[in-house]
Amino acid sequence: MAADEMRTITSDKWTDDVWGVAHAREPLTKLFFYFGRNDHWVAEKTRDEIVAVKGCKHGDGDGGLGPRMFVCEKGLPHAFCLKHSDLMARKVADMIRDIGTA
Repeated sequence: MAADEMRTITSDKWTDDVWGVAHAREPLTKLFFYFGRNDHWVAEKTRDEIVAVKGCKHGDGDGGLGPRMFVCEKGLPHAFCLKHSDLMARKVADMIRDIGTA
């Protein structure tokens, strides 16, 4: 699976409406990214660059048009679904509620 991802994911193919660019004509897609710390699938430097370039600062009064990006502070592993599904279910429920209030 990882080898296929490396062949497939080569560049950003998403349009401006996904990333929340102000001049997008379509309704913005609501995206949430939840990154792990010290995750062996996404290097810390790469994650930080993605958040800096594509992320949106929410709660800072900027309107929050882009994807919401979070870095896990709970120490969850990449395979969170194996033993941490209750915690992730609560986090996803919060994200869904956030979409409903947007």
